[in-house]
Amino acid sequence: MNQQTFQIVTAEDRERWDSYVETHPKGTIFHTSDMVRVFAATRQHEPLAIAAVNGAGEIVALLAAVHVRTLNGAASRFASRSIQYAEPICNNDEE
Repeated sequence: MNQQTFQIVTAEDRERWDSYVETHPKGTIFHTSDMVRVFAATRQHEPLAIAAVNGAGEIVALLAAVHVRTLNGAASRFASRSIQYAEPICNNDEE
């Protein structure tokens, strides 16, 4: 059995991140590091942006979502949601 090992990176690795989004056929503005930074700067928005990187240092899959709270405090547990404005993207191969 061939076991793959992947490292997880965030959108802070902007050059590699945006290059993957730009070259992926399903990459959208919602996947870009700029959009992740916009969500991070928006009140009551917390982005989740992670990518899997193979042993060669290449991104092979990417997910960008945002947690949105509409109320603060204890009520936020009942008034929040996680949103993906675009689907996760990945390489179209066995890896």
